[in-house]
Formats: sequence, structure tokens, C-alpha cells
Amino acid sequence: MLTQEDVFIGSEISRRRKALGWSQTELAHRVGYKDRSSIAWAETGRRHLSRKQLEEVAEVLGCEADELTGKVVKMDPFIETVARLWAVIPDDTRDVASQACLAILSACLKVRTDGDTEK
Repeated sequence: MLTQEDVFIGSEISRRRKALGWSQTELAHRVGYKDRSSIAWAETGRRHLSRKQLEEVAEVLGCEADELTGKVVKMDPFIETVARLWAVIPDDTRDVASQACLAILSACLKVRTDGDTEK
């Protein structure tokens, strides 16, 4: 039976596999499957993976099994650092801090889009 969770997991496996530049066959062999059919079925959500199988696939893809299920989302290290720093900024100075952060991010975006800073 096709479940919403299996379809989600399958799409995550597919997305991560493609991001690594691997074929279904390559992922299957890295996981220890004899051919690509198990991966193909899992990616379409038509094959339910046991917790053990999910953990094996996740390990090969370089993530946690819960990331494939959507239960845990790994935060970008930069965003995580910003969130930690933001938590210790006193409430009465957050407006100023927010304006400073936006100015820095805007300058970074300008450099990226223009290829050079304004002089």
C-alpha cells in the first residue's frame, strides 16, 4: 500500500542521490543491493523500507534516517550559529542587531550580483 510517508521518503532518497550525482544502480550497489529495482521502487514510494534498510540507505547518502523521513531537518551550520547568537542578544537591542544583519546580507547579495562592491 502506497503511503504518504513512503512517497516522501522516496522523494528524499531520489533528491539526495541526484545531488550526489549517482544513478539508482550506483546507490543500490553502495547499499549492498544486487540491482537498482529496490531503489527504484523505494524512490517512487511503492516499496516500504524497514527502519534498518532506511538507516543503511541514509548512511550511504551521508545523512540520518530521520532526515529522510522529514522528522529531523539538519540546519545549515551558518544559520544554526546565527540562531544561537540571536538567542543571547538582549531584547532591547534586537532592532539594531536586525538592521545590522540585513545591511550585511544586502551588501553580500550586492557583491554576488554585481561581481564587485560599490566604491
